[in-house]
Amino acid sequence: MDIRGRFFNRWKSDYDFKTITTAGLSLAATGVFALYNGFLGAYLPSV
Repeated sequence: MDIRGRFFNRWKSDYDFKTITTAGLSLAATGVFALYNGFLGAYLPSV
């Protein structure tokens, strides 16, 4: 079985893995959003 198949099998069967993975993805998305907004705030000052 390839790595993608193992990932999705574990995703379906392991609640802890799903929770931690989803939280990590959410944290990463929040970080990217914060960095983007920080860049826009520094590059295009609105004050």
